[in-house]
Amino acid sequence: HELSEIRDMPGNNPSGSGFIPWLMQKYNIEMLCVTKGDQGSELFTPEGKFTTPGVRVDNIVDTVGAGDAFTAVLAAGYLRKWPAQDILSKASQFAARICMIPGAIPADNNFYKDAEYMPKGETYAG
Repeated sequence: HELSEIRDMPGNNPSGSGFIPWLMQKYNIEMLCVTKGDQGSELFTPEGKFTTPGVRVDNIVDTVGAGDAFTAVLAAGYLRKWPAQDILSKASQFAARICMIPGAIPADNNFYKDAEYMPKGETYAG
């Protein structure tokens, strides 16, 4: 939804698949992610476009915090220079796990030690 709003702003003329590359070049954006809920997400980088399907969550307890969780792993992956596909899939997995707990913050810090959303070779340092 937000992408449509940005596209419709005055001065943002390109449409279709050319809009995101144009936006990234115009504003010197190194990485741009578009989330699509249960339809997955897309990550655009200078190396290309990466996609991941939505992560199925059968036991949703609460969706509060899922977007923030996704963004946190996206930022961590970017800063740690993870491969783009790892960033995207790990962010999706972590956001899905947040949906399985009440509220946005896990009561147990062991929640963060799950290797599913850490790239191979990295460990939780918390």
